[in-house]
Amino acid sequence: MKKIWIAVALAGLLAAPVSQADEPAANYVQTDNPEYLKTLKRVAVTSFSVEILTYLKASEGGDLGNLISGKPNSVSVTLKGHDAASWQPVVDNYYRQLLSQLEAAGIEIVPPEKLQELAEYKTIVEAARPTPHEEDAKAGKGLYLGTTGVPMLIQNEQNVFRKSLFSGQGPEDLYMTFGSKFSSGFATAGVQNAEFALAKKLGAHVLKVRFTVVPTLLTTTKGFWVGNSVDSKASLSLPSYVNRFVVYSPEGEQSKISLGEPVASSKTVGAMNEVTSTGGKALRTADTVGGIALGLVTGGLAGALKAGANVAKDYEVVVDNASFNQMLVEELSSTSQSFVKQLKVAL
Repeated sequence: MKKIWIAVALAGLLAAPVSQADEPAANYVQTDNPEYLKTLKRVAVTSFSVEILTYLKASEGGDLGNLISGKPNSVSVTLKGHDAASWQPVVDNYYRQLLSQLEAAGIEIVPPEKLQELAEYKTIVEAARPTPHEEDAKAGKGLYLGTTGVPMLIQNEQNVFRKSLFSGQGPEDLYMTFGSKFSSGFATAGVQNAEFALAKKLGAHVLKVRFTVVPTLLTTTKGFWVGNSVDSKASLSLPSYVNRFVVYSPEGEQSKISLGEPVASSKTVGAMNEVTSTGGKALRTADTVGGIALGLVTGGLAGALKAGANVAKDYEVVVDNASFNQMLVEELSSTSQSFVKQLKVAL
């Protein structure tokens, strides 16, 4: 099936359509510090999570063009028709597929029962959250799900992997609340020390797995007298940065395999319906017009542009639960297979 790639940006959330039957193209998967993976022969999985967003929100700064064009610069999307209770067995099934992918690549997996005996592993387990765990963060509301026998660590991505002391920590993690970031900031250092010690003791690389699934594809556009606007399509997508493998070596080095660009299914995940209330539209328009009028009086055109235009739209995406779950596993499996291939290339 032919792949179609269109890169777009949205307030730190990016999406690019890919054929649902195919893996992400190699140039959309990036590996940081591949040299530290060359000795990788076996792994101990110390963290595993899949987050599925049930409510998504995003916005772009607006200008006068939003009032003229009617295009939204603020969008919310609510997932409907799903059965969140059915997701745990789906995620469990996907985890088993992930293990099979690793084994097929010739990578040995340290048995969980061996890990349970070790003090370092117990430190990691103590920092784990129960599955499922809900986060209502800047990007929206979602459920983190883990699997039995593997810790689910909800950690700020900026603290989990850092390329160097001088390269910064990467984009903001939009999928965690401030409270979770604050609390995990204290816990992450202790957990990382335990993970590095575990890797050294076992002579195995530690593997930390995180996936984040968004139920819609959101894009932004900008043009003269059009403004910054947000468009939405009902397409399952995986953002960059928060879909990744992080690997710690026995020598204390870090590597990361992740989506350098987001991917989205070419298949429609469900029916998207606009549910913006008439009252809400009127209130937002009145506030916006008043703000821009005041901006014109106090600062001319520049003041009006600075005041901005807030045109908001709310959507519901109604899915068939069985079809959604099947698409979920397919997208996760194809993405992790591309990550495993990068592990194998480094060997």
